[in-house]
Amino acid sequence: MVAVCILIHGHKNYLLAGKEAVLSVLEHSDFDVYAVLPPGQQVRVPRNRRVHLLHLDPQPPVRHRAERFLMKFLALEKCLEDNTHNLIVMLDSDAVFVNQIQAEDLWKALDGHSLGMVEQTTIIGSDMSRKDFLRHYTEYSIACIAPDATPPDLETFRFFNSGFVLGERREMARITSWAIANIRQPGKEHQVGHHMIADQDYLQYWTNNLYPESCITLPWYWNHCKYWDDAFPREGARVLHFSNFCNGPDKDTLRQMRMSRKRAKSAFSIAASLRSRLKRFLSSAR
Repeated sequence: MVAVCILIHGHKNYLLAGKEAVLSVLEHSDFDVYAVLPPGQQVRVPRNRRVHLLHLDPQPPVRHRAERFLMKFLALEKCLEDNTHNLIVMLDSDAVFVNQIQAEDLWKALDGHSLGMVEQTTIIGSDMSRKDFLRHYTEYSIACIAPDATPPDLETFRFFNSGFVLGERREMARITSWAIANIRQPGKEHQVGHHMIADQDYLQYWTNNLYPESCITLPWYWNHCKYWDDAFPREGARVLHFSNFCNGPDKDTLRQMRMSRKRAKSAFSIAASLRSRLKRFLSSAR
């Protein structure tokens, strides 16, 4: 079985985006969905045996702006406590499934690895490259998480995006436990200069420095976004990520998420109907 963990919190648009993410998983998979919210917040999603609404324990007042991103590890901890599924997907609340996905697709994508993420190779409209991302990782991520660590070489480094994280249960539990313990160290501000250090930085440190053989680089279609992929949206995408560089979803983002989800649902229904008709025709022809 597969569990999809989605942290949903913040202002109204985050809640609406999270609802679209939940609906997309229901429509395009048979996975269980764990929508994790802060105490007191609610999201309006259909009653369904596959939807599990969980609430985080009360937290101390927010100390820094990275807090709302680092809460993903607390959400993942809650999700893991509530199920025994073998595969876990951590999905951003501004991402939607737009193609049918089965457990066997995920196992195939991992190809024997314990983790899988898509590499972000650039930022559209800039000349950013892996070399620039490695410099950022070295000057900010490592500087906060493990200042004495040695950065990887350019050939092995990958700047993974955390909008879609696929992992085996045990590995996700290990990451979660390690990240939460590190985050809670006294005096850690999770900001270097004006750059905040969030969940993506922790995942990158795990996969680039601690356990570089653990993570497979997934194809683009598992985390397709207009900010790092040309010709968005491309045919064949499985997950569309409507990232807005930490600014939060706006009305246009919500519209695009809804349209993408519904368009994919309609296409699947038509394809299923055609397959059913063909099956009946072939049966009668015999």
